[in-house]
Amino acid sequence: MNQAVNQVRFALPPDELPLPPPCISFSPSRSSFGKGILEFFGLFGHGQKKTLLAAMDYHGVSLMYDVDDCIITDIDTPKVPKLCEPISVALGDALYVMDSKLIPGRRSCFDALILGPSKDLLCTRSQWNWCSLQPPPFIFEPGYKTTRIGAYTVFGPSSILISMPNIGTYSFDTVSSSWNKAGDWELPFHGRADFIPEYGVWLGFSAEGNQLCYFSDLRASMQQQRALDTVWDDPNMQLFLNNPTPLRYTRILSSQLVYLGSGKFCVAKLFERVENEVIEEGYLPRHESFVVLTGLVAKPGKLARGIEMIPHKSLLYRFGGIANCWAF
Repeated sequence: MNQAVNQVRFALPPDELPLPPPCISFSPSRSSFGKGILEFFGLFGHGQKKTLLAAMDYHGVSLMYDVDDCIITDIDTPKVPKLCEPISVALGDALYVMDSKLIPGRRSCFDALILGPSKDLLCTRSQWNWCSLQPPPFIFEPGYKTTRIGAYTVFGPSSILISMPNIGTYSFDTVSSSWNKAGDWELPFHGRADFIPEYGVWLGFSAEGNQLCYFSDLRASMQQQRALDTVWDDPNMQLFLNNPTPLRYTRILSSQLVYLGSGKFCVAKLFERVENEVIEEGYLPRHESFVVLTGLVAKPGKLARGIEMIPHKSLLYRFGGIANCWAF
C-alpha cells in the first residue's frame, strides 16, 4: 500500500513571542548531580473529567495537579522511581506509565496510577495510588538486550500496544493485566499515537521524517505490515533543519500532538540549536531550545475518505540552554 503525502503549508516563518508568565511552577527534589529532573504525565482522571497532570522526580516524589480547579495534591511514591525516560497513556480511569528503555529483567518498569481506597485506614475518601504491573514478558527472554519502545498507542477500550524494533508488537490488556504478542509487525509511528474517535483514525508522527500522519485501520495491520494512510509534510521542518554545518546545526528533540476538541489540534515540536564556538581546546557548544506550536483544524477528506488538515498560524517560543517540553 502506497502512502499519500500532503503538504500542510504553514505561515513562514512562525511568529516569535516571549513566554507568558507561568500559572504554576514545579521544582524537583535536589539530587547529587544537580537540580534534579521532573517528568510529567497526563491528561487523565475519573469518568469524563480528564483534567489531571501527574509529576514525578527521580526520587519518585509525586504530585498531581488539576488544571481546571488549580489544585495540587500529594500522591504516594511508587515502589521504584521511573528512571528510564518514561512514557504514559491514559485509559479508562487510570494512568499507565512505563520505562521507554526496557532493561533486561527489570520488574519495576511498569506502573499504573489508579483511583481506589486510601491506604490510610482513617480516611474514607478515595485516593490515587501507584500500582505495580507485570512487565512485558520478552525482557526476561535469554539474550534480550535493552531496547527502546519505538511506538505505542491505545487500542480498543482496554488494550495498550507497544512496538520495539526487531521484536514486534505486544498488547497489554488492562482488564486481565496480561500481556500477549500481537505480532512481529511494528506500529507505523514514532512515539505515541492517539486515537481520535470522531474521525476513527490514529494520529501521530511518522517514523521517517517526524511528520504528522494518520492511520485508519490498525486491526488490518495486525495481519500484515501496512503503510501509513497519509503523511502531512511540514515546511517548517525544512526552515529549521536545512543547511547544517559542524559549527551550527539544529535538531528536533520531540514532537507532540494535542487534541483540543471540535476538530482542532495543536502540534508542538521542540528543537535544539547548537552553535560550536572554536576555542584552543576544540569546540565549546552553546545550546538554545525553542518550541514551535502550530494550530490545525481537521475536516473530512474528499469523497468522505480520510481527513485533511487545515493549518493556522505557528508560534515560536525560545528557552535558554537545554530544556524539555510537554504539551497537554
